[in-house]
Amino acid sequence: MTLFERMTAPIGDYGGYHRSSGEWFRFAPANEDLLRAGLAEAAGRGMKVRVRGAGHSMNGSAVPRPDELLIETRALDSWAVADAESIRVGAGAAVWDVQRLLASRDHGLLVCNDGDAAASTVGGYVSAGGFGAESWRNGGFWESVESIDLMTVGGDDLTIGRSDPLFPWLFGSMGQLGIVTAATLRAKPLPGAEPLTPGLAGRVPASTHDWEKTIWFSAFVPKPAWGRARRELAAIGARYAAAWRARLPYAYSIPFRRFTPPLIHPSAADLVAVGIWGEAPAGGFDFEALRALDSEFTLWLGANPDFRRYAQSELLFEGFDPEKHFGAGPLAGLRERKRLLDPSGRLAPGLISGDFAS
Repeated sequence: MTLFERMTAPIGDYGGYHRSSGEWFRFAPANEDLLRAGLAEAAGRGMKVRVRGAGHSMNGSAVPRPDELLIETRALDSWAVADAESIRVGAGAAVWDVQRLLASRDHGLLVCNDGDAAASTVGGYVSAGGFGAESWRNGGFWESVESIDLMTVGGDDLTIGRSDPLFPWLFGSMGQLGIVTAATLRAKPLPGAEPLTPGLAGRVPASTHDWEKTIWFSAFVPKPAWGRARRELAAIGARYAAAWRARLPYAYSIPFRRFTPPLIHPSAADLVAVGIWGEAPAGGFDFEALRALDSEFTLWLGANPDFRRYAQSELLFEGFDPEKHFGAGPLAGLRERKRLLDPSGRLAPGLISGDFAS
């Protein structure tokens, strides 16, 4: 008897470009014990494993390849007050739903996704790096996380705190190092709020949102360069106006606090995320035009080596070069940690070998 469901229907990610083909397997564990049992079965069958939260990224890393196991985490949605200033939340809960839960107790997250609706899960926000409207005040999502519970593809449980050398490598790692099962998050009290009561627990009430289709291209740039970067990126977007229904360029200030994840940017400095984006026009996106835009965007990044694209959440086409993007040092650091945590190379294969968007 198997824990897995055999699937043949195609599944894609938020961008709609990357889609599965052939037969794959689905597993939606209701708790960590079942997750561990599923990983044991997958190991016994020699299966490669991929993880999916809300499927809100666009780079293809959460789209199963033939014969792979796709672990869906949305049922890992428990919460418990850890102490008067923090809450432990299952990785499958949507970040926005956690915000709503805390708001009902006169608290809030330091950083949440934009859009006032459910999007990325907690695990997905860790895997992508994550920033939002309050980042100008509180930094990236990584500044609000106190610890991460991680299960290796071999079924080992790890709790990674802020002082652990592995901690900064989890943000932006796109599920390469382990399966995030929960995270302990700082909670800020609203004026006049009572402290959170340790011992309170439950499941995060889930909401859904039918997001309009948009595609974006972003770069993390040192703060002194953000004005020039936004102008130059906007000019690139304007040259491909037919590819989408363009929206206004954006910029998010991300001040340096305690660290910057090395897979997000190599510098310990204030950053700004600048970007261009657009909605799907009538008839859908012109992916060939977007591919041409991507090529020019990539050349622009190459001419500015202190800029980094937000590859963790964005549309990536075949041919993406992880070493040119992340740099030899950060990529070597990721490879070293992956060898320790996933020596069989069965978890989310592709990024390190350079074919994860194929």
